[in-house]
Amino acid sequence: YDSNTYVKNSVYLGTVSGTGEKGRICISQKNKFLAGDEIIIMKPDGRDIRTRVLGIYDDDGNSMPSAPHPGQSLHVETEAGADVYDILRMDA
Repeated sequence: YDSNTYVKNSVYLGTVSGTGEKGRICISQKNKFLAGDEIIIMKPDGRDIRTRVLGIYDDDGNSMPSAPHPGQSLHVETEAGADVYDILRMDA
């Protein structure tokens, strides 16, 4: 080993808990991300799907430019659809 530091290659954003209207997915957010960010949808079968965040919305349907509060319930619109139990992450 050259060092004893932990190398973090990706950031966990949340797990899809449901799907909503207009193809939006519901998540409980874990780390900050922005509308326009490229994220990765990790499927249970091992596939990783790269997609872009088109929009972030709160429970009342209000558009948000970012997801700054961990634990917040969000509705996220992406270019590619996601299913319940998919994991969202982004490269660090």
